[in-house]
Amino acid sequence: MNARLLVEREAVATLFGRPCRAQLERVTPDLQRYDVRFDVRTMVRGEDRVIREEQRIVRVAYLLTEQHPVLAPLVIAGEGDLFCTHVFDPRTPGTSLPPIPLMCLGGFSVEQRIANWIFTTYYVLGWKRIATDHAVNREAAAWACKQMPSGRFPIEKRTFYTDEPARDGGGCGRVRLHEETTR
Repeated sequence: MNARLLVEREAVATLFGRPCRAQLERVTPDLQRYDVRFDVRTMVRGEDRVIREEQRIVRVAYLLTEQHPVLAPLVIAGEGDLFCTHVFDPRTPGTSLPPIPLMCLGGFSVEQRIANWIFTTYYVLGWKRIATDHAVNREAAAWACKQMPSGRFPIEKRTFYTDEPARDGGGCGRVRLHEETTR
C-alpha cells in the first residue's frame, strides 16, 4: 500500500467528521475502494424514458489503484437510471463504453483527494454542477441546455453539510481539507 492511499483515508475521515448528507458505507482494507451513500434530490429516467426528480439514496463507488494518484480513480454510480450530464447511461446503444453508470467528475490532479470528489459528487448528483460542453450523457446535456432558462437548477437545494445553513442557488462551496493550504 502506498503512502498516498493512507493520506486519502485520512482526508475521507476528515470529510465525514462533520454531519453531512453522505455516509461512508465501506472502505476496503487495501484502501482502494470507497463506497459512499448520498442522500440527494436528483434526476432519473426510467425505462419509460420519462425524466423526473426524485429524493434518493445513491450509492457511488470510488476505485483507486495501487498506482494512485498516477492513475486517476474510477467512479461508478450504483444506479443505472440516473439522468445526469456526468453519469453515463448504461442503456446507451452503440458506444464503446462498458454498460455501467460511470461518472465523470473532471480531471484528477495530484493535489486533489478522493474527499474532494465525494464532496463534488453530491453537487453533481443534485445538478448544481452541470457540464454540457463535455458531458458523458449527451441526452442529459441537451435536456439541461433547454432547462437552464427555467430556473429549475439546482435540483438539490440543501447543502452537503447538515450543520450549515442552506444557500441560494448561486455558487457551491468547496471543502478544504486540513492538509491543504490557501494560495
